[in-house]
Amino acid sequence: PACETCHGSPDKHLIEQEKTANILNPESLSARKANATCLNCHNEKNVGVSERFRSLPNMHGSMRCYECHKPHLNAKDDSTGLDLFKKDMSVDCSLCHQQRARELENSGHGRAAIKCSDCHELHKTETISQDIEGEIEKCISCHPDKELEFKQPYTHPLRERQIRCSSCHNPHSSRYEGMLKKDKDKTCGQCHADIVIKAGKHPESKNTNHPFGVVGCMDCHNPHGANFDKVLKHSVSTICVTCHN
Repeated sequence: PACETCHGSPDKHLIEQEKTANILNPESLSARKANATCLNCHNEKNVGVSERFRSLPNMHGSMRCYECHKPHLNAKDDSTGLDLFKKDMSVDCSLCHQQRARELENSGHGRAAIKCSDCHELHKTETISQDIEGEIEKCISCHPDKELEFKQPYTHPLRERQIRCSSCHNPHSSRYEGMLKKDKDKTCGQCHADIVIKAGKHPESKNTNHPFGVVGCMDCHNPHGANFDKVLKHSVSTICVTCHN
């Protein structure tokens, strides 16, 4: 587009001194006013962006479009195929989220080349952590095998949306197997403290030598889902003989 499309008529630069500061210094404009110019064009092509930024609270609503996107093109920019980020923010949002970006880079998701925008929608009215349905759908889109586990007869209440994947897992970074927030038993103990920390023994073990640290929760239970009550890997009548045969 021509310069005047965004900056207005050059006559205004000379005649209206008050508006000159706003035209030449967009930083002096509120985010809503600064973005209004961008949204004049980026409306129908980006369905929902205009309305979300104009009428609804937005996680990035206090930011100006050009804080992430290039307002001007150069000879190397392909205006038909790029979102024209200042840096490749579809991959790396570290311009603002430095700590999160470092965590992701060193995580299992980072090593699998998962990008920020694979999970987060930058123009959405709420973060994915506020959208339990959206979070679960995002996770199972890459982990369909886990979705099958949650279709077993006995499961943790993910289907009922009483828990979500991030109740147990840290999607950005973890030093524990499976990107758990804590080690396996302590993860279970977040909800089942009465069992996990009761004298260091499982109540069903009837004070036998099954202390935690020797036998773990997931030695007997499948945390996502199972065919047996209490999400046991085997029936109550046969679970013991898997070790004691």
